[in-house]
Amino acid sequence: MNNLPNAPQPLHRCFFAVKFSAQIEEYVAAMIQSLRGHGADVAWTPQRNLHLTLRFLGEINRRQLQQIQQLPAGALLPLGFRLRAAGLGAFPTLRSARILWTGVEGETPEHRQQLSELQRLTEGWAREIGLAPEGRRYTPHLTLGRVRNPSPGLRTVVDAMTVGECLSPFCSIAELLLMQSNLTERGVEYEVVGRWGG
Repeated sequence: MNNLPNAPQPLHRCFFAVKFSAQIEEYVAAMIQSLRGHGADVAWTPQRNLHLTLRFLGEINRRQLQQIQQLPAGALLPLGFRLRAAGLGAFPTLRSARILWTGVEGETPEHRQQLSELQRLTEGWAREIGLAPEGRRYTPHLTLGRVRNPSPGLRTVVDAMTVGECLSPFCSIAELLLMQSNLTERGVEYEVVGRWGG
């Protein structure tokens, strides 16, 4: 049955991203551990899943996945820039927090420009496989956690983030990754299904 031409294709939940160095991941993971101690009902991001999303693709079919895997082939990618985790915040706001994050900044204005250019390239590739343009301005960030319920502990988390500081070391970004999100017994796991640079 699955081989019939009209059989529904399996969908792949994918996104373009870059990964930070182990040193930065450990720095951010320590910050998450500190915030976790306030007892808020938050789904905290495991260290293994920390990443900077450039373009979320959502659920794409096999044909689109294969197409996106080929699009960047041979492209001159603006890699080699240096980034760090810097600042703390939340979407939509700290006082109405749903997603807790640390921001991202480049070591120089040129490095931030290279990040912006790489993000624009991924946006272009998303449109080439038929996806609608992103409807919001890109804000680079690492997700620390997602609020499940506004429990009493959330207020103390927000207070800690308001007065807290996040300023990690810099690291060089040498690879662009295409990642797939898979739901497993351990929770969400990210699988690299495309890699450029390095």
